[in-house]
Amino acid sequence: MPREILKGLHGEENWGTLKIGIKSTMQRETKRTHFRRFLEADLAHLEELESDPEIMRFTSFQVPQTKEATKQRLLELTQNPEKEKPPFGVWGAFLKEDESFVGWLMLSRKRSSDPELGFMLVKKAWGQGFATEVSQGILKEAFREKTLQKVIATTALENTASIRVLEKLGFKRKESADPKLLSFQATRDSIR
Repeated sequence: MPREILKGLHGEENWGTLKIGIKSTMQRETKRTHFRRFLEADLAHLEELESDPEIMRFTSFQVPQTKEATKQRLLELTQNPEKEKPPFGVWGAFLKEDESFVGWLMLSRKRSSDPELGFMLVKKAWGQGFATEVSQGILKEAFREKTLQKVIATTALENTASIRVLEKLGFKRKESADPKLLSFQATRDSIR
């Protein structure tokens, strides 16, 4: 897949433009990955995530999604991808070396005035540090926004892998209104 990264002012990891045929989408790079807005051609990637019971058990859905539900979700993600300006929004993450799909990440203000970090990885990417790597990349960019004070995250009590990632990133636990969830928050100074 042809790519062109436009170098910016902030060092190696920069927003650039990914050109795919006649479409362009904003992208971000980390050491091993790049992430970009979802395209209609990404349906199989999203289905790989959303049809797997092990992956979905810790999401708000808690169960695998039908193909039709995943199509609808992709449609929502592709219809107005720039609604949230980078680094905010939902992003597909891909390996630089071979364009393999790693998963998705989000930084969104949909449920709160504070942006919420979320991530979901395909099984073959589990245990390799990708959740930490892509989250660090997007958080680093988000905290360049001078007015941003904190980022929040929530996860299920049993989701030990996500808890470890959030703690490794520098998130601190805070009181949760839902007894089944753990809530976290991070500030510019706590992010590692």
